[in-house]
Amino acid sequence: MKILFTLLNYGSLTGSEMYVYELAKELSKNHTVIIQSQITKGILYEKTLDLGVPMVGWWSKRTKIDVVHASQIQTTVFSLANYNVPVVQTIHSEILPQFEAPVEGCSAYISIRPEIQQAFAIDSKLIYNPFDFSRFKPSRVENVVPIVLFVGPVDYLRSQAIADLIAQVRRNEIRLIGIGRGWTKLEQDNVITREPLFEVEEWIKLCDYTAGIKLGRSTIEGWLCGKPAIIYDVDSQGKVVNKSVQNPPKDLSKFDSRVVASQIEEIYDRVIYSNAR
Repeated sequence: MKILFTLLNYGSLTGSEMYVYELAKELSKNHTVIIQSQITKGILYEKTLDLGVPMVGWWSKRTKIDVVHASQIQTTVFSLANYNVPVVQTIHSEILPQFEAPVEGCSAYISIRPEIQQAFAIDSKLIYNPFDFSRFKPSRVENVVPIVLFVGPVDYLRSQAIADLIAQVRRNEIRLIGIGRGWTKLEQDNVITREPLFEVEEWIKLCDYTAGIKLGRSTIEGWLCGKPAIIYDVDSQGKVVNKSVQNPPKDLSKFDSRVVASQIEEIYDRVIYSNAR
């Protein structure tokens, strides 16, 4: 099977890019995988070259493929207009309607968490984000003052959640590690910051909790390492509407990239077969 992943930007370490990387890594073991993007550079670009997965621009010469797997509205519209094969769309968020919403005409839809599936009036398959279980393994720490790790850029969606964590730092309730764009401006006593990096598992080992918005990648990565998660539920403006601490679920297999890839292969097979009839 020849699979084309298409998205706007491929190179940064945010949700849809990491989703494509993990799927491409797993699916390329048995299939031909190509990644198409307007922008291909950065850490993830180098990691993907190491996999032997080719990356092309939007306007590169078309090659014969069996299925397109698209992320984001703009690339899904582009794919439907430019490829005469089934298009599968993954929807990564229910609070970013300018970027993430189902596009009419796709052969199948995937939602990465239940809230997304519930937010849109379409028939979509719930398949969670994929993770490499060989990277994220249980590790125990017992810091006197708990260390909380927050992975993700400082932007309007995360700013209130981050402000809440920094308030806890100032009350000497926690120490905080922040990784992502914009974090270095927030460094202060008991707040350690880093630019975006791939090897976040090395920092998860040091912390007692992870923190993040919704069911983000760092929450699940922390669960795989045995860490409870502080989960902030936010609205489309970044306002915190709920905060909870959730321990790792007993069954984490639904996040295994091998399980996720197998479920998605079944969707590819179904839509390709239906298209050929």
